[in-house]
Amino acid sequence: MLRTIRNFFIAMLFLYSTIFSSGNANASLNNPNTDSFMNAKYGYFFHYLAGYNDIAGSNITEWNSSVNSFDVNAFANNMADAGAGYVILTLGQNSGYYNSPNATYETLAGYPIGVKTSVRDLPLDLYNALSPKGIKLMLYLPSNAPAHDSFAANNMGLTVKGGFDWNVNNEFGDKWAQVIQTWSDRYGDKIAGWWFDGYYSWNGFNSTHAQKYSQAVK
Repeated sequence: MLRTIRNFFIAMLFLYSTIFSSGNANASLNNPNTDSFMNAKYGYFFHYLAGYNDIAGSNITEWNSSVNSFDVNAFANNMADAGAGYVILTLGQNSGYYNSPNATYETLAGYPIGVKTSVRDLPLDLYNALSPKGIKLMLYLPSNAPAHDSFAANNMGLTVKGGFDWNVNNEFGDKWAQVIQTWSDRYGDKIAGWWFDGYYSWNGFNSTHAQKYSQAVK
């Protein structure tokens, strides 16, 4: 529970200070870029992952089946009935499977295209279902390499693991920013905000990485 609470506040701080700010990655009081988030009052945050607790062991066939089965229209109707102003959806997390295509990730992680990312573009389909109802879509990403995928982490420049997350370095920061950029270019202003989790100083993150991620999503 304490870890979850800490993740929440760290992620929210990073979100406000880097993604919604203009120009540099600095927080500012009464930033108008956050008005829509505040005016929404409340929304819903969903982890849609491959397997229980996103543990590695799933396969791409199983993952694609899960992504393909997501009924975005029924989901959007439920969100509208609930009065949601926004929805946050995970692109992926610890297993390294993602619910949107991203050839940049698979290339940098050392996988053939289509091995770790879905055929269906779930976020785009979800945006198309939510947008007519006035519900904004935000996306979640870990700040680090997939915790349970050492093959991907090693190929992206990480060799030492500290606790649950990989210790980061500048090589990884540059590569992960490229992965983020690919998704950012794909969705553009269809995405109202980005939520980055696991951004801890104890595993090497600093303001340089924040600037790179901020620039990538913008």
